[in-house]
Formats: sequence, structure tokens, C-alpha cells
Amino acid sequence: MTLINRKMKDLLLQLVPKYRQLSDDFFSGRISPIQYMGASGSFGSYAERGGQTAMLRLRFIAGAISHDQLAYLADCIETHAIQKIHFTSGQALQFHHLSGPEVLDIYAEALEHDVFGTASGGSHFSSIAADPLRGIDPAETFDISPYVRAAAAYRLAVFPTLRLPRKFKIAFTASRRNETHATFKDLGFVWDGNGGFDVYAAGGLGPRPQMGLCLARHTEPSQCLYYLDAMLQLFSEHGNYEAHARARSRYLLLTLGEEEFRRLFTEYLEKAWEKELDIMPEPGVAAPGAMPPVVQADSRIQPQKQDGLYYIHYQLRGGLPKKEVFTALLRYLATCPEAAGRLGMDSSFYAINLRPDEAARALAIIAGDTAKDDFHASVACIGATTCQMGIRDAQACLTALLQALDADDVATRYLPQLHISGCHFSCGGHQAGSIGLRGALKIVDKHPYPAYVVSAGGSSRLGQEAFGEEIATLKEEDLPRFFTALAAVLEEAGQPFRDWYPAHQKHLAALVQTFE
Repeated sequence: MTLINRKMKDLLLQLVPKYRQLSDDFFSGRISPIQYMGASGSFGSYAERGGQTAMLRLRFIAGAISHDQLAYLADCIETHAIQKIHFTSGQALQFHHLSGPEVLDIYAEALEHDVFGTASGGSHFSSIAADPLRGIDPAETFDISPYVRAAAAYRLAVFPTLRLPRKFKIAFTASRRNETHATFKDLGFVWDGNGGFDVYAAGGLGPRPQMGLCLARHTEPSQCLYYLDAMLQLFSEHGNYEAHARARSRYLLLTLGEEEFRRLFTEYLEKAWEKELDIMPEPGVAAPGAMPPVVQADSRIQPQKQDGLYYIHYQLRGGLPKKEVFTALLRYLATCPEAAGRLGMDSSFYAINLRPDEAARALAIIAGDTAKDDFHASVACIGATTCQMGIRDAQACLTALLQALDADDVATRYLPQLHISGCHFSCGGHQAGSIGLRGALKIVDKHPYPAYVVSAGGSSRLGQEAFGEEIATLKEEDLPRFFTALAAVLEEAGQPFRDWYPAHQKHLAALVQTFE
């Protein structure tokens, strides 16, 4: 599917001269990083710490990388000598340490391949999240793909004229795992298992996290754009344009109160019904026949619902692939006739639509760059050495933690996947992690130490949604000792953390506090 038609591409390319002037002003020192950030987010770019380089965020249709885009990405990485790539927790790719001209060149050329940085940051309808295995998961009962694509097309269509006070994120899910956080996004569509979507609004992570308010039950899937349009118009016309820190949609619900919020939403929904926003989905994937045989005893290779096709799961530390490995994988997948890619919400990558021999070959390419367990596949934001907003370097923290435990041969098989954010903005999703770490500063005997606030019990699973409870603040240097001790407890219990924790919350709190 071509998401960006020629007219839209030309419209977006007309913005390049404006961004070129902005970029020139920033890199020549005529404007500050904050001034640059206020406008550059519209192009998916932000300055990095130090003000000498920038990053570019590239989005696809909720992380779905088409076959043709595989080769383009490999070409882009090699042509522009990209040195740092980050799989984000929002199903996007970020290229780091770019010069101003490099950002402009990649932004413009990517549009020709339906890859866009447009509105990927700033005060825009910035992202759409969806189950990464939609349409191919043997366990799914409904394919949300047509509705995700329709929302993506709508997003670009309204970009030129839609004014919002802050970023706006939506999500779709048909999975009990709810890894897209659809019940606590600015707007979320949750398949109810019985022919419709439940609609949630005004949720989100970050400062003052909030679960979404359920606005409707069992809505007709073909009508989801009416709910999206209504919520966007409500946010546009009633959002807070004065206080940036209180401008996300969850604050609008807090300000208005539930009753008034519902009344206004209903009013905007009535107006939306006057538009023509029905979605006519193309035919879905046929129900699977006999399940294909397992290629090999490796959990990274799994069968799809389509007979004879498989996907592989590429998980790695903190979402940072080795450039050579990722490029080689992209090059190989581009030679597989049906192959495509999907970006996961946990900073991972899926190669899909592979024949048995192709799956085995792809797995061999990534063999030296994959995490051995959930703990080694922990999620981390890009970190304060790169991000201007960060307090702590989440990537360095994760690297040091893994190195320390591996050096001591600590058994990590039962430890959970961590979610680490360098600050309170939760770019690493720490608030929804079973164990989360948030960058902080700890004062001990009047001396400041790099530290992390430890939270536990976060969950996005449908019916079990919870934000983690903050239970301790540990100096960064003490984290390896805590996780070594926790690993020993879990080994003795013979249980993964997710199974052990519900009955041992007080045990965990007591354990972590011994390291405070």
C-alpha cells in the first residue's frame, strides 16, 4: 500500500526549505537548542546533547517495514555512514549523530520510499502503535491491519492543518498482552473479541501517568476514524496551549472532569458523523490450515498463520543493533521475495513472511547480536549522553549492569525485561515495566550520586493494567548487587519474576531496600 501519494509527498517536500533555514540557524549558532527543538520536531528531528549533531526519527505504518523499504534502509545506512541506530519503544527507527545536511537529505529521500519523519515529534499527531505481529499471529482472532493503515493515512492527511497543544499518540491492539498500551494512550482501540473495539482516551505515561477513560464499548471497527476525528478536534480546541508541561490530553481530562470530558467528546463525535470517514477493509488473511512444522528448536523462529511461513524475533540490548549486523539482515531480507519487517514496542525487530530456509539463514545473520533472555533484551531510552532532556544515561546503565552480572556468571534466566528511562518522561516505558528504573540523583552524606528510582508491578496486560510502584532509590553503582541478589532469590524459587512477584511484593521491597 502506498501511504503517501505524489501530491502529499510534494506538499511535505515544500517544507524542506523552511527546515533547511532552521537547521542552518541552529548549526551556525544563531538559535538555541530549545528554539530548534520547538520547530524541528515537526520534521522528526531533535538536536543532541552538545548541540553539534542531531537525530532523525523515521516512521512507518505502525512499525511495518515493506519489502521495498528493506533495501532502501540498507542503502540509507551505508550511503550516509549511519553510526548509531536505535529501535525505539514507539515502533520507529532513529538515526543518531547526524549533521544538519544529513538530516535534510535523509528526510527528503525517505519520503520517496514512504518512510517519513514528518510530525514524528513536536506538537502533532505523532504516532500510531499496533501489535507488531498483526495479520500473521496464529493466535489472533482479528486482524487490525486495515484500520491501522486507515488511521495512518488520516494522520498524514490532517497534518498540514491540524493544530494541537502537544503530541498525540494512538494505539490499536487485538492481543491480551496489550503491548501497545492501548488502554492508556491519548486514544486507544482495543478489540473486544466479539466484533468491535472498546475505545479509551486521555491516558499516557510520563509525569502524572494516567489510565485511559473508556469512552465506548463494542464500536464498529469501520467507524474508528470518527472517534479519532472527534478526539483530535476536542484536544485541538480545548487543550492547554499555555502550559507546555500540562498540555497532554490526560491533563485535559483532569481539568475538565470526567462528566464534562464525556459531554464534549459526544458533541465532537456528533460532528464527526457528518463526515465520510468509514473504513472499507480489504479482505483479511484466510484462516490457517494445518500448522506448519517447526523449523528448528529455537524460540526465535515461530510459525505464522500463513502455511509455510515463519518470522524471526531479533531482540537486543537497549534497542541498539550493530550496524553491520542490521544492514546485513536488511540486505538478505531484500532478496527474500515475500519478506518484510516489523518494529516491536520493546525496541525489537521482527523479520516476517520467511520460508524455512530463509528463516534459518536470517537467524544465522543475527546470531551474534541477539539477547539470550528477557533480561538481556531490556529496554532503555537513548540516554542522557545523547538526549538533551535526560538526567541519566540509560544505555550506559544497562550496559554496565549486564556486563557486571555476566562477568560474575549470574544466572539471569528468571530476571524480567527491564524498562529504563533516563528521566521522568518514560521514553523507556519504566512505569509499565514489571521492573522499571527511572534516572534520578541521590544525596548521601551531602554528596550527590547518579541513581535510579526502582519501581515494580507495572503491567500493560488487558484487565491487569497497572503503573509500577516506586519502592526504592538506588545509587547506580549498587544496581548490579541488587539484581544479583534478586536473581539468586528467583533461582531458589525456580520461578520467573512475573510468576514470583504477585505473592512476594513485600519480599521484593525488603530486598531492594537493603541496598538503599
